[in-house]
Amino acid sequence: MRIRRGRELAGIGFPGVSAADVVSRTAHVTVPGAVVRPERAEMEVPGAGTFVLWTWHRTERGAYAMLPAGPDLLMVATMEWDSGAPASGEKSP
Repeated sequence: MRIRRGRELAGIGFPGVSAADVVSRTAHVTVPGAVVRPERAEMEVPGAGTFVLWTWHRTERGAYAMLPAGPDLLMVATMEWDSGAPASGEKSP
């Protein structure tokens, strides 16, 4: 709340967006066998290919982004646009 109030006092608008049909998740994950190459902004996963880091990737139902968060650790953020996505705490089908 303090950051929001600071923005208001400085005259910086930050209205944000909320929607009932968008689910956003963020997690720290490990990917066994993956080789992260920060100098090329890539992660190579045996049998799955090469993935670009530090950028959003659109999918049919949303988007995801991955970035290194430490040795052998990634931060993965996802957004799903479909209202059929499970709510927080529910298991995915």
